[in-house]
Amino acid sequence: MSKENYQWLEKELPSWVKEGIVSQEGAKALLVRYQGEKKLGGASGMAFSLLGFAMVGLGIISLLAYNWDQLGHMERTILALFLLIGTQLFAFGVKHFRPQDKALLEGSSVLWFLMVGASLAIIGQTYHLGGTMLDFLSIWLLLSFGIVFLMSSSGVAFFQIFLWTMVWIMNRHDFTTLMGMGSNQSLNVWILILFAFAWL
Repeated sequence: MSKENYQWLEKELPSWVKEGIVSQEGAKALLVRYQGEKKLGGASGMAFSLLGFAMVGLGIISLLAYNWDQLGHMERTILALFLLIGTQLFAFGVKHFRPQDKALLEGSSVLWFLMVGASLAIIGQTYHLGGTMLDFLSIWLLLSFGIVFLMSSSGVAFFQIFLWTMVWIMNRHDFTTLMGMGSNQSLNVWILILFAFAWL
């Protein structure tokens, strides 16, 4: 049952009870039954929203990669700024105008997260900033960390923890170096633990 239908049923049941169409126990049983279906529908809606927005983000990235050689420096820079600012405005618009729509909030947050990475990649490639994949991932994850809290997004938090784990696995050395807070490694297990606790 959709959310709108469930809300309609909630409003109608008291009058049905007064008219004797259903008993008080029957009304409660109906609400309990369709409440479970509403939750199931919300979970599937959330999953499809996250998947849909992730696919849109990956599609934009693929389109840029395919047409990369035809774009000049100025076009790439404008495109990076447009992607970053556009998805940020979209996410804040959703948060302001549709705060009750959790699926749309999560989806727009994930799209914003992906476009932060795409914008960084475009700027880095355009101006040959150098660095390694680990540098790119760590800057992307640090810059997009606030999305988790601004949008209350568990989807972005999941990606943050997953990618920080990948960065940690790719960047780890021997155990003593890894655990040393004074080491010259920019990423270590303590950062990963901090992000996991922040998410929880």
